[in-house]
Amino acid sequence: MERPSPWEPHFKYQELWVLNTAYKLFGPWGPLISSEATHRGRLDELAKCLAVAPPNAAVRLFWADAAVCVEGDDMSEWIRFLGKNAPSEQQIAKFLWPNVYAAWQGEPSSRSLMEAMHDWSPEQMDKPTPGVSIWKYELEQEDTWMQRSEGSRSWYEWPRLPTGRSMSSFLQRLNERWGADAKAVGLVLDMDGAFLRCFSANPLSNNSIHCSPAPQGLITVLGGPKGITTNFKATLEETFRLQGVPLLEVSVGPEEQMAHACVAHLRLQDDAGLLRAAVTDLLLLGRSDYERLFRATEAAAHRLSRRVLGKKLWRGRRMVWKQSEKHRP
Repeated sequence: MERPSPWEPHFKYQELWVLNTAYKLFGPWGPLISSEATHRGRLDELAKCLAVAPPNAAVRLFWADAAVCVEGDDMSEWIRFLGKNAPSEQQIAKFLWPNVYAAWQGEPSSRSLMEAMHDWSPEQMDKPTPGVSIWKYELEQEDTWMQRSEGSRSWYEWPRLPTGRSMSSFLQRLNERWGADAKAVGLVLDMDGAFLRCFSANPLSNNSIHCSPAPQGLITVLGGPKGITTNFKATLEETFRLQGVPLLEVSVGPEEQMAHACVAHLRLQDDAGLLRAAVTDLLLLGRSDYERLFRATEAAAHRLSRRVLGKKLWRGRRMVWKQSEKHRP
């Protein structure tokens, strides 16, 4: 009988999607972000998410009218080439700005690493950063939508169709990039989702793994500073459903946190080899059985700790008693 292959604790492929769809990236007179005032369009928070993202992950930063995509190693290699080994939030924003400005002007928003290194000079730092591309799309009936938005609609509820189309295109491309046999799973962070417990390097649902293969690719989705609205979340769920990719709702704590803090938390869990096992358990068991399993596991751990610690305490007290007997006159 063939022995099963050892468990791989890390995802082979990863993507990070940050939905900052409360804001637009472009306006009629230029980009609505700034490399100097990074709070505009919340470029500051998205730059932090890019800085703490897993090194092997493709990062997609969504605005209502565009998506900024960072794929491959070209950007990180370019940063090292320039001697910026630990770029700050402001430096990340400055690296993204030339690509955004080029896309607004209708020029190519990306270039290869070799091309950038060949053309480099200290006086020409305003050219697009390698590895960064801009997906720009028009919002249909934008003027009409803005007039209607003064009523019951929130001002940042932009049309969702362009974002849905870009997400669908990205999911379709995963088969080409990851391979048709690489099972993918989506993970959307939501306060009402299942609390993700990362404490075992191996899935606890070992029997289920033999019936259904564990996922090799992970798409992590979370909202920007204003979160993901109900309508955009419905678009996200529908897109994943149509592409046949399961989407799990999870929370990483009892309170809402900044997006970059959540990304950093998941990266640490993945670095420790704990994230894939937790996601696999939730995917194969479902939320109710997953939560039931961990309640039972926690109760069993408490019983075991009392048993083990109880024996140690008893042995310790016995040794103290023996030592005191020896020193009695």
